[in-house]
Amino acid sequence: MSESIVSLIVAAVGAVSGLAGAFIGGRAAKQGAEHSVRGMIGQVREQAKHDHSKWLREQRFTSCSRLYEALVQMMQAVHAEQERQLAGPSPARLRAFLSDSEALKQAVFTAYTEVVLVSSGKLAEATSDVYGAVDRLFRSVATPEWDASWRRFGDAFIAFRVEASKIIQGAA
Repeated sequence: MSESIVSLIVAAVGAVSGLAGAFIGGRAAKQGAEHSVRGMIGQVREQAKHDHSKWLREQRFTSCSRLYEALVQMMQAVHAEQERQLAGPSPARLRAFLSDSEALKQAVFTAYTEVVLVSSGKLAEATSDVYGAVDRLFRSVATPEWDASWRRFGDAFIAFRVEASKIIQGAA
């Protein structure tokens, strides 16, 4: 065998070895990249889940706060009218109050709707109960049902506050 044939064989073996090494290295790089991509996808999913939970908690906080504020304003106005009616009944003043209180009812309804859209379970139930109590409360001003309606509203309002605080604190 001549030296040129040996050199040719050595070169061919080297080329085959180089190609095999490149192929194996390429496969390993591909597997490493796929593994890395799977890890990043998992990380992105977890971050998205965390961000969504945070966003939802913020939405619940905002909507519960709005409903709370609307309920307090409504409660103060209705209670004040009831006191005026007890001091001296006036059907005309009561009609005017009920007519003027539409803005209060609308604020409560809007806030109620926001809470219902971002909540579920006990918070949604407590929100619906307090909204039903609001309606009954307005209808009972200057009637014998006032005391029962006021108590029902108070109980529903407290239940709403308890459930809202659990949600806001992330306990539920």
